[in-house]
Amino acid sequence: MDRSSGGGPRWKQISSWVLVVLACILSVISVVTVFTRNQLLNTDTYVNTVAPLASNPAIQTQVAKQVSENLIARTDVETRVKDALPPKAGFLATPITSGLETATNELALKAVQSKQFYTLWVAANRASHKQLVAVLTGSNEGSVSSKNGKVTIDLSQVEVNVKKKLDAKGITVFDKVPAVKGLDFVLFESKDLTKIQKLTKLLNDLAIVLPIVTLLCFAGVVVLTRNRRRGLVRASAGLALSMAV
Repeated sequence: MDRSSGGGPRWKQISSWVLVVLACILSVISVVTVFTRNQLLNTDTYVNTVAPLASNPAIQTQVAKQVSENLIARTDVETRVKDALPPKAGFLATPITSGLETATNELALKAVQSKQFYTLWVAANRASHKQLVAVLTGSNEGSVSSKNGKVTIDLSQVEVNVKKKLDAKGITVFDKVPAVKGLDFVLFESKDLTKIQKLTKLLNDLAIVLPIVTLLCFAGVVVLTRNRRRGLVRASAGLALSMAV
C-alpha cells in the first residue's frame, strides 16, 4: 500500500479529496437552502420582503377597491340617500350614490397611499407571519386562512382608518356600519398548497440537516489526511471557495 510523500494510504487520499468536493457542493446547497428558508420562515426577513408591496400601485388599488366595496356592500347607501332626500328629489338618489361610491374609493386609495397604511401593512404581515408559517408547515394554528388554496391577512384596521378619513370629509353614512373582523386580503393563491406545504417541510428539514452533514464532510477531510494541518488547510480552502461561489 502506497504511503509515499507522507500522504497516507491511497484510499484515504482519494476519500479525502472526494469529501472535499462533496463538502464544497453541500456548502453551496446549504447556504441557498438556509437563505431560502429564512426568507420564508423568518419573521423579520419575511416582513422586510413584503413591506415594499405596501407602496406597489397595483396592491394599493386592489386594497382600496376591496375596502371601499366592502363598506358599500354592508351599507344600503342608495336607500339611505333616498330617505334623506325629499320625495320629489328621489331621482337624484342614483347619481348621488354613484358619486358617493367614487368619493369613497378615492379616499380609500389616498388612505392606502399614506405612511399610516405602510405601518398597518407591516404590522398586519408581522402579526400574521406566525399563522402563515403554520399554514405552510401544515399546522392548523392561527387565523390565516388557507381555504381553497388561498392565504390571506386581515386588513380590517385599514377599513377603520378609511372610515375616519371619510368622517373628516363629512361623509358619515358609514358611521353606523359595525366594524368587521376578518377583512381578508389574499396574499397568494395556489391550488397546489398541499405540495407547497410538503416542500416547505422538506426545506425546513434540509436547512437543519445539510449544514451538519457538510461540517461532518469537512471534518472527515481533516481526519483522513495524514497531515492534519494540510487537511485543515484543504478543508478551509474548500469552504472559502464554496462561500465565494
